[in-house]
Amino acid sequence: EDLRWTVMKCAIAVVVGMLVALMGSGYIIDALKFPLERAQTMQKVLGQKDPAKRTIPIKIGDGIVGTVHQIDLEELMRQNMFRGSATNLSEITSIRLRPSTYDLKSTNGMQILDENGTRYPLEMFVETNGTGSNKWSLELKAFGPMKGFMIALRIGFFGGLVIAFPFILYFIAQFVVPALRVKEKEWMLRLSLSGSVLFAIGVAFAYIVILQIALWASVGFAEMLGLQADEWQAEEYISFVCLFLIGMGIAFQLPMVLLFLVKIGLLDYKKLGDLRMYAVVANLVISAVLTPTGDPITLLLVAGPLHLLYEL
Repeated sequence: EDLRWTVMKCAIAVVVGMLVALMGSGYIIDALKFPLERAQTMQKVLGQKDPAKRTIPIKIGDGIVGTVHQIDLEELMRQNMFRGSATNLSEITSIRLRPSTYDLKSTNGMQILDENGTRYPLEMFVETNGTGSNKWSLELKAFGPMKGFMIALRIGFFGGLVIAFPFILYFIAQFVVPALRVKEKEWMLRLSLSGSVLFAIGVAFAYIVILQIALWASVGFAEMLGLQADEWQAEEYISFVCLFLIGMGIAFQLPMVLLFLVKIGLLDYKKLGDLRMYAVVANLVISAVLTPTGDPITLLLVAGPLHLLYEL
């Protein structure tokens, strides 16, 4: 009966957490997009040099309405069709459309169309490395009529698990702790607190440091292969970020696993020292599974902290 109520309370906690996550889905999406926005401000070392392939975003306000190839701007530049201080196309980071500052011709107080048939003309201004904030531009889009619904479900699922996780641990502890001895209760409390802290550190490290470098490297390698990386599916991006954060949090539980093996007598510090080279290989394999791009920079950023936790 206790087990039945424990499972029921855990399920209710997940459902309530999903409802809370769905109500705050807009804020969650903004938080998940933050590493991508930071990655776009990084200097693009692996970018393309071919002007026929380099894309430049076109903006109205802060929104991106499209992209244009650098080579297509050459004719406009020769015709002086846009305003700005750029003399070299490689300096341009974006093109911004703004309402025209000049008045349209009017007849009896009524506006008439200009020679291009436009009632409200827009002027093009270039933003260079000194004025633009992004080194490259990438949009998240929901392709398909059901994609928005699927994205909401994924946000609700992952967000619900995160919100309900502390309550789930509490309900499981209520069920398990009465069967433990006093010494076992002390160790369970220590491991739970330490594991929670390590999980939070792993998620924060992945969110603040690794994700933006991994996304930057992913776009760079795609463009080195001659592939365009200016649009991603929002559903895949959100799933990837959530799974990567959770995976890093779980990977940072390595000290808890080793401590448990030591306490039951399977390992000691001498054996751990002898197994150091095997641990290096194992950490590299785990990092290769966790990292999205497989590039050596991201791989070492994940493997380094894991091996440091092993040594500690």
